[in-house]
Amino acid sequence: MYRLSVKRMGFAGAMVGVLSYAGCMAFMKVLPEEIVIRVSNSLMHGLDVTPIMRSEVPMTDSLIGIVEIGVLGFLAGAALALFYNLSGGKVKVPNQAD
Repeated sequence: MYRLSVKRMGFAGAMVGVLSYAGCMAFMKVLPEEIVIRVSNSLMHGLDVTPIMRSEVPMTDSLIGIVEIGVLGFLAGAALALFYNLSGGKVKVPNQAD
């Protein structure tokens, strides 16, 4: 069983979160509000997001959100790597050619 780098896995989790957040921001900015609401409702298993939908989000809120998602993604990825490494037995080291 190979070991995962906790920092690299954390970085990967952070990047997935940040790119997803940025994609969501672009989705909300480009598409009409009706389509955004319809897609959001379907993603939330039918929960009606209309009352909480904000069409204009301040840039500071967006920047804080992207940092928070990055930190949470890093922690999730790091935890995943840590628990993966803890669950293994012997560590196999691949043969490395110099």
